Amino acid sequence: MSLAIRLEVLVIALGAMSAGCRDDRAATPKAVKPVPCAPAVLSAKRGTPIVDGKLDNPVWHAAEASTPFIDEQRNRPVPHTEARACWDDGSLFVLLYAADEELRASDRVRIEFDAGRIEASPDGKLYCRFGAESDCAALGVKAALDVDGDVDATAKEDEEWTVVISVPWSRLAPSGRPSELPVSFRRDDSLAGEPLRTVWSRGCGAIRLE
Repeated sequence: MSLAIRLEVLVIALGAMSAGCRDDRAATPKAVKPVPCAPAVLSAKRGTPIVDGKLDNPVWHAAEASTPFIDEQRNRPVPHTEARACWDDGSLFVLLYAADEELRASDRVRIEFDAGRIEASPDGKLYCRFGAESDCAALGVKAALDVDGDVDATAKEDEEWTVVISVPWSRLAPSGRPSELPVSFRRDDSLAGEPLRTVWSRGCGAIRLE
């Protein structure tokens, strides 16, 4: 084989190798940057409500209501649910309102903080978990409900239930009360016999103290 032919073969081989390298690089997927979350913010003013479960209180009348909760799957209407919050030097207070035409003991609302979570149901049960501690009384968590209806009964028409919860700052922010507190709210219920989960924020909500 002549030198000229050898050189031509070598050039073709190097060109093929280069094209293969370009194809490999083009096929390598690029890292996908996470889409930043636009936080839902609930403003909370200073005030000390009576922890009796009732919305009919001057402090709650003055409090901002959250935007309505939405179906986690975004594909059907949900019973109206909203949250309100206020605070004083000792505690954060949260009110959760739930319209409900069929009250069940399995219904519940949940508040999740970085430090822990709290759940309440219309039959009066309260669940707390902050680290290894689950005794609500020992944690200083207090709650009261106002229920318009009869839980787990079909003979009476149900309408709604409300729970007011107070949580000491010593549990939520041991290093000092913040100006903004990450939080998420969730409601577990049923609609036409089917499980339903509604949420206010998708992992990036916050209560802003004013």
